[in-house]
Amino acid sequence: MTREELLSIAEQKYDEVPVLVLASAIDYATEKHAGQKRKSGEPYINHPLAVAGILIEWGMDIDTVVAGVLHDTVEDTDATLDDLESLFGRDVAFLVDGVTKVSQARAGMRNLDSYLPHEGQFDQVDDCRGRRCARDNYQASRPPAQHADLAIYDARKAEKNCQRNN
Repeated sequence: MTREELLSIAEQKYDEVPVLVLASAIDYATEKHAGQKRKSGEPYINHPLAVAGILIEWGMDIDTVVAGVLHDTVEDTDATLDDLESLFGRDVAFLVDGVTKVSQARAGMRNLDSYLPHEGQFDQVDDCRGRRCARDNYQASRPPAQHADLAIYDARKAEKNCQRNN
């Protein structure tokens, strides 16, 4: 997926300002990943753009999509979480940090499904709309294991917002 293709998809789902933020994140990630290649030989930036495209298809909020574009910058470039927070906000930095921690924790795991939330796990926390929403969104579209880290941290973001509002 190219920058233009991703932005075209995003323009159908989000208002103008969030799309401009997404464009800025794409440019930042492209600059940071300049010269990096995947094992296949394709430019590394293709992967974060594909992840962001999937997140848009899932109906995720713009912060999650931006985090999808930026999710490897802290691990694979000289970008820092402080850089991301100052450029894209606290929520985006929080999501990228979460994905980074999950990626590090996953190293050596054999079956990620055993670490994912399962149906019924959120049933006892229905008193909070954010958690209930996160549970419902998770159950409606269980993500493939390779992108589950973003979905998990989107759910945790909803939980954090819920705690802030109570």
